[in-house]
Amino acid sequence: MQAAAQHFFHEDAQRLSRDEAALLAAVLPNPRGYRVEAPTRFVLARRDAIAGQMSLLGGTTYLNKVDPAAKHSY
Repeated sequence: MQAAAQHFFHEDAQRLSRDEAALLAAVLPNPRGYRVEAPTRFVLARRDAIAGQMSLLGGTTYLNKVDPAAKHSY
């Protein structure tokens, strides 16, 4: 994720917005077929679904429970 965050968004992975992080996750099943830089409607729908799931998990609250030492800033 760190390498992808830097490549596509010129940003540290911890500083990605929720939608940017969700977009990277949306292309993971097939990064050669799905494009971050030119997402299709399908990829955008996956991004939105993933972002919704992130919200249902409680955003950074969930991440901080999993790894309390990390600093998450979505």
